[in-house]
Amino acid sequence: MMYFRGYPHVHAFINIAMNADAPLSSGEELGENPAWLDRAGVKVLFETALRAETGADVAFYPQDSVAGRLRPGAIRSGDIYSLESWQEFVEVVDVHGSNLSAQMVAKLPSSEHGPDRTKMYAIATTAYAARELGIQLGKIEERRPGPMLRDLTVAYLKRRGFADVRG
Repeated sequence: MMYFRGYPHVHAFINIAMNADAPLSSGEELGENPAWLDRAGVKVLFETALRAETGADVAFYPQDSVAGRLRPGAIRSGDIYSLESWQEFVEVVDVHGSNLSAQMVAKLPSSEHGPDRTKMYAIATTAYAARELGIQLGKIEERRPGPMLRDLTVAYLKRRGFADVRG
């Protein structure tokens, strides 16, 4: 834990706006977010972007890593940079079908039949999750580094907008 003048260090985020319906933001406009995205919704946004941009079979973003929420309305790249304040890098990990965790099996599109026990599955996640939460993924065979999650999410929203994101 980090300390400042003997006290635990805490991050605080403040949104300052002259007009609450048109908050200050910076960067390129990415699209219209139709509704508030809280913890679960932000998780869905990141997982949708991870899966789409990496071509992985499944994506995992730990809900405990969600540091904020995303308001409805016009969203700019600066909003995504604030939302993903950890500056996390993406990793795609390979897990053999016979070694997938129950949590990842449940995320597979055809999970009612179970995983193909002979297939190697690609899971898009963050470097932190691959390193510290690997048990939630399964036995990792290989790891491949990727871009920063914020940049990947911005690229996804530039192409697809919020149509496929349901919180």
